[in-house]
Amino acid sequence: MYKNIKKENRSININYRDIDIKISLKNVKRLSIKVSNGEVFVNIPESKTKNLDKAIKITKEFVDEKYPWILKSIEKTKNQKEIYNIENLKGKNEEQILILGNIYNIIYLDRESFNVLKRENQKSLENSNLQKIVDANSFKYILIFEDNRKIYLNLENIIDNKEYLKKVLKEILRDISLKLITKWEIILNTKSESLKITNGRGNWGSCNTKKRYINLNFNLVYKNIKEIEYVVLHELCHLFHANHGKEFKEMMTKYMPDWKERKKELNKKI
Repeated sequence: MYKNIKKENRSININYRDIDIKISLKNVKRLSIKVSNGEVFVNIPESKTKNLDKAIKITKEFVDEKYPWILKSIEKTKNQKEIYNIENLKGKNEEQILILGNIYNIIYLDRESFNVLKRENQKSLENSNLQKIVDANSFKYILIFEDNRKIYLNLENIIDNKEYLKKVLKEILRDISLKLITKWEIILNTKSESLKITNGRGNWGSCNTKKRYINLNFNLVYKNIKEIEYVVLHELCHLFHANHGKEFKEMMTKYMPDWKERKKELNKKI
């Protein structure tokens, strides 16, 4: 029925026992299952199979084994979807969105009002860290005020406000993450090769230990700096220890004694 999984297509969505499941073949050592925001993700080591039929069979057996736990976890996490995220925006004034743990009101303006606001608040904008990130990446039609937690969008220059705002948030997360990666690379005396912001599904982060690539989940942009920093250190520690064994945990504790608390806060409902 299914062919072998191609390199560029290593995941599939199935429904089994009335549960929607995303199966992914990954360069990991162990079979794992995660329930997040009411969704189920199963990661299968590439060493076990490259065949989709077999991957589905393995997943079904795994789900049968963990079925009571999965149902409880789905019920527990299904209401944890971000209230203030991009997907929930409707393009109305005074909608709210989270950025780095703080709630901002979004206000839509015409070009004239937008330009007047920019002129009148030039000093405040120059002192805004988030605005500096936005300016550095040439997002000309958005103003972010950190002091009163407001975002202004000039709609006359934006075709899709949701997509535009998503690109802005992606750059904010990239900028913050790169700063944190640089900080911890110096402390750990190591070096990663690249950073990719993924589309916001699955784990908070991942690491290709051979190529030394760091991947971070887009949804981290809604979390605070301490929680993002935990994920960054977590992935950099994988450059030394590929699994989550004793040595990995000891390294995390050595450099970030409160990592368990940060992890707990990271996974809390917003």
